Amino acid sequence: MSIWMLIGGLLLQGMLGYMLFMVVVFWGGGLANGRSLALWQIRVLDLFMFIVPGASFALGVVLVVRYALDLPAFSGWWHLLPLMLFLIFAVYAARLPRR
Repeated sequence: MSIWMLIGGLLLQGMLGYMLFMVVVFWGGGLANGRSLALWQIRVLDLFMFIVPGASFALGVVLVVRYALDLPAFSGWWHLLPLMLFLIFAVYAARLPRR
């Protein structure tokens, strides 16, 4: 992996993290305001608010370390980690009870 691919990947991960933060916050806020949820369900939504975008920024650190140690094998697949966490959030949010 070249340094330019690393820089491009870091920029795109930063933008993805910001976008996922906005989606999770507004989706979770809409769910919390429109439904009567238990306190633990609201806490899980709050936890996703930090985990999903935080994965994008933690992934940036992982990619830089892997680049510094010259371990480029499968480095492209790391970019799917925040999207998989967002998919877990989406499934959780879609399965909340409708009241």
